Amino acid sequence: MLYNNFELYNVAELIPFEGGGHLMSRLPSKVRAVMGAQGQRMACNTAGCEFRFVLNSGKAEITLKMDTPGAHTRALLYFGGVQSGWQTLSYYIGSEPTTITIENHPNPEALKRLSDASGYAYDPKVIRLTLESAQLVLLDAKGDVRPPLPTEVPKKRFMMYGSSITHGSLACSSNLTYLSQIAHRLNCDFYSYGFAGACLLEREVCDYISEQSNDINPRSWDFAVLELGINALGLESGEFAARVDYLLDAMLTKNPGKKLFVIDIYYHNGDFEGIPKADEFRNIVKHACESRAKTYHEIMHIPGRGLLTGPRGLSGDFVHPNVEGVREIADKLGEILERETK
Repeated sequence: MLYNNFELYNVAELIPFEGGGHLMSRLPSKVRAVMGAQGQRMACNTAGCEFRFVLNSGKAEITLKMDTPGAHTRALLYFGGVQSGWQTLSYYIGSEPTTITIENHPNPEALKRLSDASGYAYDPKVIRLTLESAQLVLLDAKGDVRPPLPTEVPKKRFMMYGSSITHGSLACSSNLTYLSQIAHRLNCDFYSYGFAGACLLEREVCDYISEQSNDINPRSWDFAVLELGINALGLESGEFAARVDYLLDAMLTKNPGKKLFVIDIYYHNGDFEGIPKADEFRNIVKHACESRAKTYHEIMHIPGRGLLTGPRGLSGDFVHPNVEGVREIADKLGEILERETK
């Protein structure tokens, strides 16, 4: 969506915030409303969201704050695909209004040579302020800017739906999430529908993410990845199976010919503590994929324990990958996606 000629990438809707400004939601209100309190909050979490713009002249000013007293986060600056230098890379945002001032790169000719030599799909004129996973309030954005043209950003995009692991928990930085690492490897863009503690496969959410390039969901993607199961372990297995069936059928029937990759539960504490329910849910996902593969050759099941393979990849909360685990997922999943989407 656009705000004062800035593109709010991966943002579907602005929600008025008490006291002024707007929360940035990745889901429209009618979809967000069916989720529980955790899901509604996570829909307003800015994982995978960016400010994108081309600065025509002068400087741009973006004013943000956190929605909770004492909270803080940061944003990272990119010129197209080129990470900014240390002087202008990181901007820290707290619970008081913070204005980030951004100017064009001081040496655009050298920047373009670096970008071209790297093969980046972004035009280096496109300024990208990438946001961490946080509840940010947009207070203002102003400047002599325009949104990027389709020719100035990657032509190829993927969409991913999943848990907090997908939205980037404990990756430590927005550019180190496995979605970001895979997008960098494949030279493409991504849309993130990672919802911490709230990837529950609600019917309305399934309907929304399975749509593309229309009035329901204007975003478009070339292939999709689903990470399913760990947030749904509180459901009965029959209910989980029904929700998986509904999501896969919606994705496949509405997107003929588009590749669909489905990951079951990653390695976590239940595996080394011998809790059987995770394996039951993994088998549900595997069976659902295999039964559809006979008709839809575009679907591919990927075992989660084949991507995150053991306890060395876990953090101290026993569920989320540490940075080494995130890199393991990025490397192994990235290899599969690179091979299967050529």
